[in-house]
Amino acid sequence: MQTMKDLLTKFFMNQCKNNEFENEFDLQFELACYLRQELSNYTVKIEKRCNNKQPVNSGSTVKSRIDIHIKDNAGSEAFGIELKYPTKQHCTKPLRGGLGSIVV
Repeated sequence: MQTMKDLLTKFFMNQCKNNEFENEFDLQFELACYLRQELSNYTVKIEKRCNNKQPVNSGSTVKSRIDIHIKDNAGSEAFGIELKYPTKQHCTKPLRGGLGSIVV
């Protein structure tokens, strides 16, 4: 079984080469589809609402939703992926990937 880091590296290095994303949701959607294919024993959700008792601390802000939530079907392991995508004001060329962090 590949690690989450291996899967994400494979996605950003291989799957994104010919795929230019228009916005952050395009990136979220493609990554979630890829993870669903690769992780058959996991549930992958987009924009999953966080538990109010345990909000996600993403740097200096507390988030109520996580971009991509991944949980194994046994319930013993879960991951959260928060993606950042530059807007046209901040980036002159289309991004062939994106920026992301994993919350374990």
